Parts: sequence; structure tokens; C-alpha cells
Amino acid sequence: MRSLSRRGFLGVGGSGVAGVALAACGTSVETRDSGHDTELLDAALSAETTVQATAAAAAQTPTEAQAEHELIEAIASASKARAEKLRTLGEGASGGQGSSEGDTMADLARASADAIAAYRPAAGQLSTADLRTTAITYLAQSAAELAGMRGLLGEDPAPQPFVTGGAEKPFAEPTTTTTNTTTTESTSTPTGG
Repeated sequence: MRSLSRRGFLGVGGSGVAGVALAACGTSVETRDSGHDTELLDAALSAETTVQATAAAAAQTPTEAQAEHELIEAIASASKARAEKLRTLGEGASGGQGSSEGDTMADLARASADAIAAYRPAAGQLSTADLRTTAITYLAQSAAELAGMRGLLGEDPAPQPFVTGGAEKPFAEPTTTTTNTTTTESTSTPTGG
């Protein structure tokens, strides 16, 4: 199993933050009125409480890898703090208590990807700059956590340039291929006579 150093984790997290900032710039028309805030915050809180419940279940599952256990514990703590903050921001947002999606790090990685997918529209559509900043910050934190989990699972920590939480490949530039053709002529001259 591959390990991810702290420096590597911070590097992946930093690239996640940059990707989030760039992703927010490239979105289409956004609706930023307070009428959508409750819905967006409720979706984020629901996804975050699922991360929290899955992290709690995964923390109870025995594992031989100390790094894996430490990361799960850190994610559980960070997720709890994010959920508490979302509850205070979302007047009227229920978000529920969340239910565990499983008890392994792979289950937690899937729940984190779902949380990223919930934070992504909130980052561009919440009505105030403070709310959008919170959503972007939480999206970046979740992306860094997901990259850390993927690294410990032996996967590519950041298989796509931007993290959306979805299966699609975001902001992929079309690729074109060109072929160069070279013609070589050869002549022979008789020797002798």
C-alpha cells in the first residue's frame, strides 16, 4: 500500500484549492439569490453528515495501517466541525443526522466525493460572499481528504485536474492529433564503368 507524506498531502490539498478556484471561474450562469441558500446548504449538510457517520463507522473498523486510522480520525473530526458550522449557517436547513454508507476507507472516499458534489454548486450559487467562501473552503478540505484517502488506497490521488465529486471528467480540453509526414527520396548511381 502506498503512503502519502505530509508534504505530498499538503501539495495535493494546495492543488485542490487552486482547482476549486479555477472551477468556480469557469461555471455557467449562476443564480445567486437567497431563495436557494436553504436548499444548497441542506444538500451540503446532508452530504457532510453522511461523511461524518461513515467516518465514525470506519474509525471503529480495525485496520493494520496506522496512517489509514489517523486519516479517518482526522476526517471524522473535520467533518463534525464542518457539519456544525453548516447547521449554524443554514437557518431552516435540516440536513438530517446522516447514515453511514459503510465502514471502510473506500466507503468514506465515496461519501467524500458526494460531499464535493454537494459543495460544488453551493460554491458558486450561494447568495453571499461569506457563504460561498465557506462552501469553497469545505470543498477544498474535502478534496484534500479525498486525495489522501485515494493515495492510501493505492489509487491516483488526483486522477482529474479538477475535483467535482461526479463521474464526469470536468473541464476536459478537446485533444487533437496531428501527423507529420516526411517523404524521403533515394537515388542510386551505378559505380564503375
